[in-house]
Amino acid sequence: MKKQIKLLAVTQNFDMDGNINQFRIHYQIIQSGAILLSNAMMVVPVDEKLDFSEELTLSKSSLDGYQDGQRKLGESNVLMYYSVLLRYLSQKIKTKENADEVLLPASVL
Repeated sequence: MKKQIKLLAVTQNFDMDGNINQFRIHYQIIQSGAILLSNAMMVVPVDEKLDFSEELTLSKSSLDGYQDGQRKLGESNVLMYYSVLLRYLSQKIKTKENADEVLLPASVL
């Protein structure tokens, strides 16, 4: 029987310096169309710097974003970061729960 994980929410917790120190992932476990666990939660501490530099290589076309003060932020890079982060966190859940697949929102690249 196929075991699926459905992501419900991801929240970030910050330390006193404003750095992310953990992610909290809320999800459901679904098997054969039935919800086995409706509001499971997993805490992923950030004890080392997450490095997504390979997945987030900058290209000239990805810098066409919006202006924020003196900096130009690529909106597509922000969306790509969250997509990579969601895939990373969903892989952690998939491993922990021994699931076959994780159902991600359609907007995740």
